[in-house]
Amino acid sequence: FKNKHLIFFFIISILALYIFSNIIFTVEVITNDTNMKKKLYSSLKYYDIKPFSFVKKYSYIEKIKEEILDNYKDEIEWLEIEKKGTKYIVRYEERVVKKNFENKKKQNVVARKNAIIKSIIASNGQVIKQYNNYVKKGDIIISGTVYLGEEIKDIVSAKGVVYGEVWYETKVVYPFNYYEKIKTGNKKNVYSIKVFNKEIEILNLNPYKNIIEEKRVLLSNSVLPISFNKKIQNEVILKTGMNTKEELEIKAVELAYKKMNDSLKDGEYIIGHKILDSIIIDKGIEMKIFFSVYENITEYKEVEVDN
Repeated sequence: FKNKHLIFFFIISILALYIFSNIIFTVEVITNDTNMKKKLYSSLKYYDIKPFSFVKKYSYIEKIKEEILDNYKDEIEWLEIEKKGTKYIVRYEERVVKKNFENKKKQNVVARKNAIIKSIIASNGQVIKQYNNYVKKGDIIISGTVYLGEEIKDIVSAKGVVYGEVWYETKVVYPFNYYEKIKTGNKKNVYSIKVFNKEIEILNLNPYKNIIEEKRVLLSNSVLPISFNKKIQNEVILKTGMNTKEELEIKAVELAYKKMNDSLKDGEYIIGHKILDSIIIDKGIEMKIFFSVYENITEYKEVEVDN
């Protein structure tokens, strides 16, 4: 009874949220083709996909897509109708006749940076560098100029992938003091209502002092600034302390590895490292580390041919 206003507001909010979450306010067809845009808007309107209409079931949307694709089978390759909040976004790909053509630009595969070659996979062209060769940036590795003896037999577009060992020097600073959150094992589910930037937790009578939480939005609306959320709260205790010199060195190297790994792409990895310098400063430890990295060094450059 004491919380009747809050309970009333909560019920009205949930009802309003449910109603507005199931109404479509905008339909957007993403294309630069004005003619096709008009056709799609007309077709969607026929199937009641229009502003201020109710959200349609998944099975109905799939049926609409099939019928529109059938109606425009010579013009549309695929069609997607995506619901985003209170908006339908329609994307499509134009059906075109694919033509195979030869790339007229003749090119070499060159080194993107200074490296020692560790792998060459060539699908076209003539390989002129070998495993463990040192190359400088711009050096030709797979040539588009194919020789027979000393004579040029053909000029093609070289293709391939080259991996090499490259080198980096990085500097990291790791502090003496550390701050750590340790889970106690206690956790609970908490529901909340968020209006604008204010969040009200419902019936959380014994809140934890320190928490790590995962939040999931159960109901929301892109028009009204309100949402109904579920949060999984884990109780934690805060632990602070001071690292020893040995711990600082280990953690500084781990941090440098993380930074380096974050910059690498698929198929690339760190070969090894060497500590160049280690200095104790006011904040903690400052360390310079040298890394050797297995990295894709492939780059293409147009063949320069004299007339």
